[in-house]
Amino acid sequence: MFRILLPLLGLCMLPACSISIQVGKSPQLKHVVVAWLKDHGNASQRRQLLDTGEKLKTIPGLRSLSMGECLPSPRPIVDSTYDVAFIMTFRNAAAMQKYLTHPLHEQAVREVLKPLTKKILIYDFVEP
Repeated sequence: MFRILLPLLGLCMLPACSISIQVGKSPQLKHVVVAWLKDHGNASQRRQLLDTGEKLKTIPGLRSLSMGECLPSPRPIVDSTYDVAFIMTFRNAAAMQKYLTHPLHEQAVREVLKPLTKKILIYDFVEP
């Protein structure tokens, strides 16, 4: 009987463990930027966007920045048409707004992003 009850007791405790891990975790805002170059696939321009992203890491309020080039996929559900994507994490919308109006970000948009890209999509969401 104990051989049956002991595993069941362990399974009953799993939900409590996963809930306790989330306690105290504050929500974060994710800012996703997906960019298509005017000259699609241009390695030098992709590198220029990524180098600019490295400079943006110094802006106060930005918790993290992940970025990279498109990983082509044969799966029809995957959009492999873009060139570069960025995922930024902020504490909240106010921190993101300060980042967006920071002179370094505005300069990057004006001098690098807009001149090189034909299309940009942005997705913002709150991570629970």
